[in-house]
Order: sequence, then C-alpha cells, then structure tokens
Amino acid sequence: MMVMVHFSAGRGVDKTASVITNVADGAISSTSSDAINGSQLYTTNKYIADALGGDAEVNADGSITAPSYTIANAEYNNVGDALDALDDNALLWDATANDGAGAYNASHDGKASIITNVADGNIGEGSTDAINGSQLFNTNMLIQQNSEIINQLAGNTSETYIEDNGAGINYVRTNDNGLAFNDASASGIGATAVGYNAVASGESSVAIGQGSSSTVDTGIALGSSSVSSRVIVKGSRDTSVSEEGVVIGYDTTDGELLGALSIGDDGKYRQIINVADGSEAHDAVTVRQLQNAIGAVATTPTNTSTPTQRKKIHWQ
Repeated sequence: MMVMVHFSAGRGVDKTASVITNVADGAISSTSSDAINGSQLYTTNKYIADALGGDAEVNADGSITAPSYTIANAEYNNVGDALDALDDNALLWDATANDGAGAYNASHDGKASIITNVADGNIGEGSTDAINGSQLFNTNMLIQQNSEIINQLAGNTSETYIEDNGAGINYVRTNDNGLAFNDASASGIGATAVGYNAVASGESSVAIGQGSSSTVDTGIALGSSSVSSRVIVKGSRDTSVSEEGVVIGYDTTDGELLGALSIGDDGKYRQIINVADGSEAHDAVTVRQLQNAIGAVATTPTNTSTPTQRKKIHWQ
C-alpha cells in the first residue's frame, strides 16, 4: 500500500517559504513523479526559446523573452499572429486549381496581388522559371521593333498598314498569276530583291522583277528575267583612226567601278527608249547623237576637189 506523504518547505510559525537546494536531476518522462531542479527547467526553456527563434531568450528568472517576427514590414511577437500574417502575405497552395493538379495562388481576400522582387528567370526551351516584368518589357520592345520593320516593307498587306499608309500601298502591286509560291532572296549584304523568284546574291546588289538575278557586287538587274553577272574590269584603250575606220576607245580607270546595270540577258534584250541626249562625259548617248557624230566623221584628202570620204566607226 502506497502512503502519500506531504512535505512543506515552509519554516517557522509563519511557514516562510524556503529554497530546496541540492536536488538531483529528476527523471523526465510521461510517468515520472520526480522533482525537477532549476537547471532542468532552464534547459527546457532554452529549447523552447531556440525553437521559437525571433531572438527569443531565457531570462535570468527563467522566463522567456517574447520572439519578434517581421512579415511584410510588420512586427509580430507571438507565433499565432505571425502565422496569420504569413497566410495573408504568402503564396498559398490551392490543391483544386489547374484542373486538380494544384497551383500556388497569389490572391488574398479574394483579390489578385502583385509578386515583387522576382529575379530574372531562365528563358529557354523547357524552362519553368517565372519571368519578371523587365524581361517581358524587353521582349515587347523586340516585337515592336520587328512590327515596325514589317510595316515598312512594300509588300505588307495588313489591314492596319493599308489604313495608315494607304496612299503609298495603292501604287505597289504584284501578281503571281497562279505561280507556285517562291520567295525573293536577298542573300547579299545590303542587297534588295523584289519580285517572284528574284535573287540578289551580290553585296549591295539589286534584282527587281520576276526571275531577275544580280550575282555581282553592286550589280543591278532591272526587269523580269534580267541578269547582272558581269564584273567590270578597269582598263583603257585609245581611240584610233585607220583606213578600215575609227576604233572608239574606252577608259574605266578614272573612278570606282560599280556593278553593271542589266535590263535583259543573253538572247533577251530590251530597248531603253525616251532617253534624253547626253551632255556630260559619262551620260548615255542617244541614237540621234550617234548618227550626228557618224555624219560628222570624214577625212579630207590632199586634193580638196574630191568628195569627202567617210570611214567606218568600230567599237572595241
């Protein structure tokens, strides 16, 4: 039979409380009835303070200084309030979102909220990183620049371009007449190709017209099926006069030579009509000017009584 003994540490008639010292560590368990000493209680309180964090500490009297948690620039001194604030400010997991696959929800009190201080996410195939506003801004700027370039192309047929620039687009038309789709190609640096299957592969070359081709640097192929492929070489030849006629010389050493302008191809020719008479050294000469020049070419023999004899003109 267990006998219960009541012990009082009070002393004297007034039962003044007194300290019991030299108490050994009591057993700490769910069934222990041992007395617990001060060091054991301090250790327990220290565990609690460390677990709370937030600068919580055990005071000299064994009490615990309340922790301090800062959430969304507000300070909280107990775990409950801090957790409530965390619920109000953190991304919450919504298991029912995303067709039951779950997703984080940034709304609070039923209102959408902004997520700030997001670092640049990885932009690449397979990336699942969040993208921030500055990254999206850069992308939008690139799209805007590309849109401006596209709208400047003569072949742009978008409704917006026609509305904004209708006066210009009215004068640019192409018709493939049922031909299979085939892009123009301007592979040369600074080259321009306009027309079905037009090719400008020379640097700074131009090919305008269906099937036109400019393969030499700065060459120009103007008109359908025209080909500019001749490289002009610097050189010179003097004009000479002989019994056989006049040989017209040339000089291509007095300036920078650009690619030739072609308005046709071998066996495919065009006339250049309505050309004004040339007046400068490098102007084109008309048939009228040439006829006048031929008519003026003559030699006068020693006997002035004989008729003037005309000579043939040869182009070298």
